[in-house]
Amino acid sequence: MTPKSDNVKQLPGALAASLCHEVGNQLAAVRLSGHVLKFDQSKVQLQKTAQSIEELATLSGVIVSLLGPLMGASKLSVAVVNPLDLLDGLSRALPDAVVHRVQIEMPGEGEIPEIVGNFHMFSGLLLALILGSCEASPKESPVKVSLEKRAQEVSVLIEDEGALSAAEGNGDGSALRGRALMLAVAECLLERVEGGVELEGRGSGSKETRLRVILSRES
Repeated sequence: MTPKSDNVKQLPGALAASLCHEVGNQLAAVRLSGHVLKFDQSKVQLQKTAQSIEELATLSGVIVSLLGPLMGASKLSVAVVNPLDLLDGLSRALPDAVVHRVQIEMPGEGEIPEIVGNFHMFSGLLLALILGSCEASPKESPVKVSLEKRAQEVSVLIEDEGALSAAEGNGDGSALRGRALMLAVAECLLERVEGGVELEGRGSGSKETRLRVILSRES
């Protein structure tokens, strides 16, 4: 299953508007969490609230970083990218609230070939998709991240225990929210570099959802 529609592909402006709305929601949640810190809480409660704020702020920053590439307004910086460096960077960028859930499997040196692309765009997009998987799957359940070389494709696999239906949208870029929105943005950005996204599961109630993020595809 490939989560894309012709309408979404043709409306980067609508996707950008939805991203801005998403950032507004995240910042509102940060503000609400900040107010909670003013009340008496235990040390554990304060730590969880602080981690929640960090997670919301991280996602907001990542979303903002994708607006430029989506609208073609940012400077294109294409270079040789080592996929292992992408995973290493992700391991350091994950907020504390989810770092214990995300299991990153590093392949051996030379198992995955280098690709050509925008390192910062790839990094931001992957981080947003991983955070989306964390949000869409049961609390404390693992989210597995690995690299795959298949035929002429180099992909990042993101596997979680969330329902496949959690990533489905109605095909209208202006109405997409959450994980469905990020998948539509990923499809739009990666299509420009001969990549894309594919979502797999065992029905709408699947507990084994796999997102294949194709970073490079040779024709």
